[in-house]
Amino acid sequence: MTATLTTLIGDRARLYLQQQVPPGTTLWWGQDDDGEHWSFAPLHESDYPGLRNLKTLEVTEAHLQQIPIVAIEETLQLVIINLWDHGYQGLQVDPDGEVWPASFLGGNPQKPESWEVPYQLV
Repeated sequence: MTATLTTLIGDRARLYLQQQVPPGTTLWWGQDDDGEHWSFAPLHESDYPGLRNLKTLEVTEAHLQQIPIVAIEETLQLVIINLWDHGYQGLQVDPDGEVWPASFLGGNPQKPESWEVPYQLV
């Protein structure tokens, strides 16, 4: 895979996130005994027993201009994005340029093998 394709995958993932998360969106983050959780909806103790270290972040235009990519896994075309230290989002860019959210399976969210991708490339 060429550096150009890797750049294209990263750019497409950033564009997708900019389209999905408008400025002013609140990002919620917290921890419980099972680990870290993030959401675009408020986190509640009833959903996450032992919830602690609750933080919020209002996403600004400046945040959307600097979307940190942690890793790009070229074979699966998986992009792992650090949501400004409020969690990680995996996105897969399929060959047509469509972007699909990936599911975090557990382990280290910064490692591509910890994610399940929705689109299986053949």
